[in-house]
Amino acid sequence: MVRISRLLVATDLCPNHGPALKYAISLARRYDADLFIQHIIPDLFTRFPHWATIIDVGQAQQQMHESVSAQLRQWVPESMRAELEIKEIVGKGSPADEIIRFAAENAIDLIIIGTRTRKRTESAFLGSVTERVIRGAPCPVLTIPPHSTEAAVPADIIHPIQLRAILFPTDFSNYSQRALDYAIALSDEYNSKLILLSVVEYANAIQYEMERANLAHNINAIIRWSEMQLNKIIPADLGKRLRCEMQVLQGSPYQEILKAADDHHVDLIVMGTHGWSAIRRFFLGTTTEKVIRQASCPVLTVKF
Repeated sequence: MVRISRLLVATDLCPNHGPALKYAISLARRYDADLFIQHIIPDLFTRFPHWATIIDVGQAQQQMHESVSAQLRQWVPESMRAELEIKEIVGKGSPADEIIRFAAENAIDLIIIGTRTRKRTESAFLGSVTERVIRGAPCPVLTIPPHSTEAAVPADIIHPIQLRAILFPTDFSNYSQRALDYAIALSDEYNSKLILLSVVEYANAIQYEMERANLAHNINAIIRWSEMQLNKIIPADLGKRLRCEMQVLQGSPYQEILKAADDHHVDLIVMGTHGWSAIRRFFLGTTTEKVIRQASCPVLTVKF
């Protein structure tokens, strides 16, 4: 079951994180959810122990805390506070660790975080904090690129988000199913068109044939199999009221996902991924990372 009742937006107070706050407020209003706005300041005692011989580190830490709290309060007008339950959280220590810890200890349903921009490429830059949060968060993470289209992110905190089309790429694995639950729930809530996408990669197709020869003998057979699977993944009762489109493409998964998102003017991409393990890293170099870096719309990552 998908629950969105407690939202956490993490920010480093830079302008690029404005869209994340707008998105978070819009979701909070839609779902009548509690909203936590969090910023992490450094632990001056740990980071600069030598300062203790020069200044009152405790006082400096308190002043920094008060200054950040005041800045966070200014982000949301009082009129909005009368409508929503909003709380500013100023943590101390490692940003990623504190975001993950707060989310786990406070039963957060969704973390919303902005990405940055590389000036040379103008593609989203996934810093170590965002990357570690996605990898270790106990709940789904919604990344908002600074270059999101106006249709995908509201122009200000008053206007609601418009999810007219949602893209759900799937490889039919177990972790894709969990993401599908979110794609269906959001599509149902916003009356969005839901685009179900499977991408057949030739290298994977060859491996698939070798391992499961009884299911597929060539790429065309895999395409037909993928089409059959797409037709099965939406429950019959939901299929009657959801507006679904199905598409099977061939090529590089992340490139075809991005192209499909642009072609369909998608407002949100929902992707499933496996979490951190000692054997395999889910994030660096994967399809998910490449999509988050280059998508022109928000990406919701649901970890299995």
